[in-house]
Amino acid sequence: MRTGKHIQSHEAGDANAPHLAPAGIARPLAGATALVFLVMSLFEFSQWLLFPATSPLEWHIITVIMGTALSAAAAYSILRWRKKLYRENIEGIIRQLRTEESLQQSEERLGTLIRNIREYVYSVHFRGGAVESAFHSPQSVKVTGYGPGEYEADPDLWYRMIHPDDRSRVLAFFNDVMANQGPEPIEHRIVHKDGSTRWISNTTSAAFDENGKVARLDGFILDITARKTAEDELRGYRDRLEDLVRERTAALEEANRNLQKEIAERRLFEEKLVLSELKSRTILEASSDAVFLETLDGRILDCNQSACALFGYSRGEFSSITVADLVPPEIAAGLQEVISEELRSGGFFVEATNRKKDGSLFPCEVRSRLVTIEGEDLIVVFVHDVTERVRAEEEIRNLNESLKCSISKLEEANRELEAFNYTVSHDLRLPLLTIGGYANMIVKHCGEDLPEEARRHLLIISAEVRRMELLLSDLLELSRLESHQFELKPIDMAALTGRIFNELAPPGEEKSARLSLGGLPRCFGDEIMIEQVLKNLVSNALKYAGTRRTVKIEAGGWRSGIENTYFIKDNGVGFDMKDAGRLFTVFERLHPGEDFPGTGVGLTIVHRIVRRHGGRVWANSKPGKGATFYFTLPAVQQE
Repeated sequence: MRTGKHIQSHEAGDANAPHLAPAGIARPLAGATALVFLVMSLFEFSQWLLFPATSPLEWHIITVIMGTALSAAAAYSILRWRKKLYRENIEGIIRQLRTEESLQQSEERLGTLIRNIREYVYSVHFRGGAVESAFHSPQSVKVTGYGPGEYEADPDLWYRMIHPDDRSRVLAFFNDVMANQGPEPIEHRIVHKDGSTRWISNTTSAAFDENGKVARLDGFILDITARKTAEDELRGYRDRLEDLVRERTAALEEANRNLQKEIAERRLFEEKLVLSELKSRTILEASSDAVFLETLDGRILDCNQSACALFGYSRGEFSSITVADLVPPEIAAGLQEVISEELRSGGFFVEATNRKKDGSLFPCEVRSRLVTIEGEDLIVVFVHDVTERVRAEEEIRNLNESLKCSISKLEEANRELEAFNYTVSHDLRLPLLTIGGYANMIVKHCGEDLPEEARRHLLIISAEVRRMELLLSDLLELSRLESHQFELKPIDMAALTGRIFNELAPPGEEKSARLSLGGLPRCFGDEIMIEQVLKNLVSNALKYAGTRRTVKIEAGGWRSGIENTYFIKDNGVGFDMKDAGRLFTVFERLHPGEDFPGTGVGLTIVHRIVRRHGGRVWANSKPGKGATFYFTLPAVQQE
C-alpha cells in the first residue's frame, strides 16, 4: 500500500498465468482439420483447370498424399503449441505457488514485525465512504491502555480518547489526509485508559480506489510522552538557563558599568587630584597669608611665596632654619612644648609676634592643623600679618574715645535743644495768646470806630497768632517724640481707626464722610504714637478732600511675614509724584496755605513715629485722583 495509489482488485494467484482447458485445445484441432479439408478440396477441383491431362486416380492419390502431409504438419504444429501451452501453464502454477508462499511468508513476517515493533499500528478499510473494518495492533494496549477488541466493540472509542483541547486539530489533520494533501505527522494528546494524559505521534497515509475514493487509512502511533516530558524539562532548563544567562549577563553588564564608572570616577578623581594640587598650589601661592608645611620637631619642608615676602627668607633659606628662628628669643625656648600641647587637639590658633630675617617683629595670627601625608604626621601653619589691623584697632580705640566725648557733647546739646524747644513751644505761647487776645478785644469793642484797613490788619494778626499756636503745638509734639518711652503691646487697628474717624468726621450735612474698613491685622506698637499716626493721616484725608461734598476714605492692610502693611486712601485733590520726596520733610507743603491750612509738620510726625517702630512710610497719588499713604508696623506673632 502506497499513499495516493489506486488499489488493483485481483483474485488469488497470477492473473496472466495460462490455464489447461479442454475447450481451449479442441477448438484449435477442429480448425486445423477444417483447414486441411478445405485445402484438399480446393486442390482436388483445381485439377480440371491446372492439370487436365492427369487421370483422376493419380490426382486423387496426389491429393491424399498432400492431405496427409498437411495433416501431419498441422498435427505437428498443434502438438508444439500444446507443448508450449503446457509448459507455460506449469510455469504459471509454479509462479503462483511461489507467490502464495512469499505472500504467506510476508504476512508472517509482517505479523511478527507488527507484534515486535513498539509503535501502535492501525488500518481502517472503507467501502462506499463508510468504515467497513479496522485493524489495531496489540501495541494499542501499551500506548492507549485499550486492546484491539475494545476498539472493535466501541467504534467511537478513538474519538473520545483524543484530548478535548486537541480534537479540532486532529480532525483537521485527518481531513487533510483524506483529501490526499500528505500532511506531516501530527503530535497530540490522548486520555489513557488509566485517566492520565499521554502525548502521541500519529503518522497516517491514505490508499484510494479506482474511483478516487478513500479505500484505506494506514498509520502508526508512537508514544512520545517521555520525549515531550524531556522536552518540557529541557525547555524549562533552557528557560532557567536563559534566565540565569540573562541574570548573569545583567550582573556582568552592571559590574562592567560599575567598573567603567569606577574607572571613569578614578580617572576623574586623578584628574581632579592633579587639578586640585595645581589649584592648591595656585591658591597657596595666591594667598596673602604665609603658609608653611612643617615637621613635628619644627623643621620647615615647604612654604609659599607670601611666606618668603613676609619673613624676607628665600625657599632655600627656609629649609635650613626652624620655626624657633621665626619667633622672638624669649618665646623660642618653650615653643616646642607649646606646639606639642596644642597639637594634641589637632591644631591651635594663637595671636603671637613673629620675627623677620632683618630682626624686626610684627604682630600676627597663627593657625595650625595636624595633617597626615603619605603616612607621616605633619603640620600646616598659616601666618596672617595683622599689623594693619592692630594699627586700625588703635585708631578705632582713639576714635572711640573721641566719639565718647562727642556723644557726651551731643547729649548735652540735645538736652539744651529740648529745653529750647520746650521754651519756644511753651513759654512763647503766653505772649502769643496775649497778642491774640488784645487784637480780638480791639476788634470786638472798637470795631465800629476802626478804619476798615485797621480792622483787616487786626484780623490778620489774630489768624497768624492761631497759626503760630498750631505750629508751636506741633513743634512741642515733635520734640516729645524723641523722649517718649514706648510701651509696646498688641493694637486693634480696625477699632482704633474707626474711633479716630468718628472723632474727626465733620458734623452737619454740608459735607459727609464715609469710611470703608478692610482687613486691618493687629499690630505690635505704642498705642499713643500709633493713634497719632492715624489721626494725622485721617485728618489729612478729610482736609484734602477739597470741595467734594462726599469724602470717601478707605483703610485696609495685610500681613507680610513679620510685619503688617497698612494704607489710608482718600478721594481728595492728590499731588504730583515728582514732589513725593518733600512730603515727610518738616515745614514742607505741597499746596498753598490759603487753600489747605496747616503747619507742614503732621506727615513728619507720622514718618518719625513709624520709623521708631522699625517701619517704612510712602505715598502714591495722581493730581485730582486722590492719594494713598502706606506704612508698615511690626505684626503680632501668632501663638
